Amino acid sequence: MKYFLIIFLVIPVISFAQNVVHINNSEELESINFESNKTYLLKSGFVYEVSKPIRFSNLQNVTLTSSENENLPEIRYTGDEDSDLVYIRASRNIRIENLKLTGSFNNSIVHISGHYSTDAPPTNHTTIRNCEISKAFNGIRSLPYSTKCDTITIIDCNIHHLTDDGVFIADCDFVKVQGCHIWHVNLNWNKGRVNSGDCIHLTGNCSNWIIKNNVLDRRLTSNKFCFIYGNKGYLPVQGEIVGNTFYPPKDTIGGVGSAIYISESDYVKIDSNRFLSDGYQWGGKPGAIAHLEARQIDFSNNYINNLTRCYFTNRVKKANVENNTMQDCFGKFFYYFGELNALNNTFYNLKGWAYAAEGAGGVLIDINTIYESD
Repeated sequence: MKYFLIIFLVIPVISFAQNVVHINNSEELESINFESNKTYLLKSGFVYEVSKPIRFSNLQNVTLTSSENENLPEIRYTGDEDSDLVYIRASRNIRIENLKLTGSFNNSIVHISGHYSTDAPPTNHTTIRNCEISKAFNGIRSLPYSTKCDTITIIDCNIHHLTDDGVFIADCDFVKVQGCHIWHVNLNWNKGRVNSGDCIHLTGNCSNWIIKNNVLDRRLTSNKFCFIYGNKGYLPVQGEIVGNTFYPPKDTIGGVGSAIYISESDYVKIDSNRFLSDGYQWGGKPGAIAHLEARQIDFSNNYINNLTRCYFTNRVKKANVENNTMQDCFGKFFYYFGELNALNNTFYNLKGWAYAAEGAGGVLIDINTIYESD
């Protein structure tokens, strides 16, 4: 007779549901105290109305999201005060995902903040993904105080109808804006105000930033830029602008705006972008490509249609301009002071000068430019 020894192992069942908190209505969202290491889940397609900010303070590993990537729940700000809808301070690994966030045109939708106390932890690794953000002063805003904010990722968001900037970030390293559609910004311009609104504005000392695969659309309003990086000093900061579609602010040929403005950087890469001029609203005209101020610039593999110049300032020591295609462009197109290394660029139906040097320092080398007529 054979005997079988059967051993029953008692394995504790660990439920991860204890770390998921379902938020069912507006009252629950307004009154909740967020805790670290939890996911807060909103109902798909539901509208939550809040009259005060949703605050994440001194927390880590918190996600506010919904159960679907489509049919997003909406958080709608209804308060009278000019408060931010979502406020993040002294927190790490905060994720805002799969939400529609609507403001009152006077506030910012997401404010990522440093702390006034030097003893407080920094704010870092903030992610905003697959959100529709609209009707605010700034869509996403980040400012340091005594502590810094670092590593902000904005991905696959639809950001629109802003009185000022779509994204405004100061003094933050490792900023990524990718796969976003940012449009109808600087709406105060329509009210006759000379306003400073851009699709994306990085300022201060931001380094290791990347602007990738976005549509940055300034066809509705004039003045300023699709993307601007403005530094406080000539420091070794760098960034990349890759794979984007730009519509420069309209009616800016006179020099008050362009698709890109770079100030006082060490290196910038501008590669595989499209700069387009079609579909401008209310009779507006497209403007310039870029105002660039960096020690070295790689401007390559871009397509440009019916736009005017790319201006390299006298602080640009070397610009590599390679494999670009310009269609129906005009004016003094590549305008430079330093060394311009131009190779394999093609102009179709050029109305102006392909390259124009300023001063005795301008040097054009390795030129291999093709001119074609329609």
